[in-house]
Amino acid sequence: MDPDVTPTAPPGEEIACDILVVGDGEAGVIAAGAAASAGAAVLLVDERATVAAGPIPARAATNVWGAWREGDLLVAASIAGAPLHVRPRRLILALRGFEPPVPVPGWTLPGVVSIDAARANGVAAGTRVVLAGTGPELRGFAAELAGRPPAR
Repeated sequence: MDPDVTPTAPPGEEIACDILVVGDGEAGVIAAGAAASAGAAVLLVDERATVAAGPIPARAATNVWGAWREGDLLVAASIAGAPLHVRPRRLILALRGFEPPVPVPGWTLPGVVSIDAARANGVAAGTRVVLAGTGPELRGFAAELAGRPPAR
């Protein structure tokens, strides 16, 4: 890509906000909440089908694919293939970390999956679920399974 050429986003819905937060993991939700509490107009977006943003304006199933200056900052994304342009004054990237699975006895048994695999494949929780681990995603995933926003 030529660094002297500014890409042009395809036509689509346009939203202006003070702060755009990309990622609804724990850090993203906390950052969005703090900014909203300080009076900023916040939009939170995430690629997952549901967003745990509470009262903060959010867009789920949103794939952010670019950010550049076109006068102001322009962040290009899509929702179900439809273009979305966000013009935030500030951009916060709060992308979830990757938690590699740790081999433990029984980790290859049927029904034993990582959090990422459960989310990616739409694994539904049964009536009895055991969550084990120490990573930052564990608490948020437990809240997702229970159908409520993560505790702070």
